[in-house]
Amino acid sequence: MIKFIDHWQTLIAGILAVIAGFGTIRATIRSARIQTRAIAEATRQDIDATQRIARDTIDAMRTTTKEQVEAITRQNDLLKAT
Repeated sequence: MIKFIDHWQTLIAGILAVIAGFGTIRATIRSARIQTRAIAEATRQDIDATQRIARDTIDAMRTTTKEQVEAITRQNDLLKAT
């Protein structure tokens, strides 16, 4: 009778260990998914910020170039007038 109880204790401990293992795997996968989503969101924010900076830089360059062309045109007009 004692051997039977001892074997059942071992079997129950083994089953609980397997269940705990599956729980650990599930928690690890869930954690990895959360981290992956966080990294993807941070990456999207970095890309958006970089695109905004690039657009602002291009707009500033266009404005500067337009102003320079207008200044050169005015200078040419003044030179032609003299």
